Amino acid sequence: CSSDLRRQATLEDNSSVWNNIGVAHVSKGNRQRAYEAFKHAISRTTSETWREAHLAARNILVMLIEDEEFDSAIRLARYLIAEDAEGKIQADQVLSDVYALLVDALFRSNNPGDAVQIATQTLLDSRIVLNLRVRILIALLAHYALAASTTALATSLARDSIKLLQTTDVERDLILRLANNIAFAFAESGDVDSAQGIMQSISAEIHKAPYPTATLGLIAMRKGQMERGAELYEEAVRLATRAEDKRRIRQKLNLEIGTALIQSEPNRARRHLRR
Repeated sequence: CSSDLRRQATLEDNSSVWNNIGVAHVSKGNRQRAYEAFKHAISRTTSETWREAHLAARNILVMLIEDEEFDSAIRLARYLIAEDAEGKIQADQVLSDVYALLVDALFRSNNPGDAVQIATQTLLDSRIVLNLRVRILIALLAHYALAASTTALATSLARDSIKLLQTTDVERDLILRLANNIAFAFAESGDVDSAQGIMQSISAEIHKAPYPTATLGLIAMRKGQMERGAELYEEAVRLATRAEDKRRIRQKLNLEIGTALIQSEPNRARRHLRR
């Protein structure tokens, strides 16, 4: 527990101990104390505790994004990457999150151009670990698939990414997210057969996880099954635990309904498109 760690810290005032104290505070919901512990961990950096101090910085980055402090998150991530002349971060399975978190913060702060540029540059670097490559692909697939002008690019990226679904060297959760976004990209392009084929590989997640359930709803709508698709989207909203995820899924549902009704029921369509 955090009290045990605090007692240990009186004997071992180093980055590893204070990072663990910060993690304990996060689990208890003591976010301000967590921030303070992570910052102290960074202040105790030595050549021997470089990784532990950077884990603390990475944990601060996660918290900043959770708190929607995107500008601060972007500044911290850019600083960490700029200071990493040896490329240690991108070669570390956990610390490499810094790149993906930077891309995420840029997308969520309405800086898609910068996000795509950094994501593309990262993918071109042969030194990055596979987990990071998959995280970047997940973000790019979602971004490209949602814009009509980049649908073809999303489809091409989806086809190139399929081979990664067979790897055992990537976290299972990342593979599931990648499969979902590949299916989503295919569905957005109208390639329902390919989308359904990918969804079969993650069928166990449907009715359990929000985004696979929503993607199946999109596939149903692309097949003209609007009522069934709407039911799946509503289920996905209920499955989502984060307010932001609920908002995103419902926005997509309203967009799909509004687009489908624009010719037959324009007034109703406009109501959905305004939501």
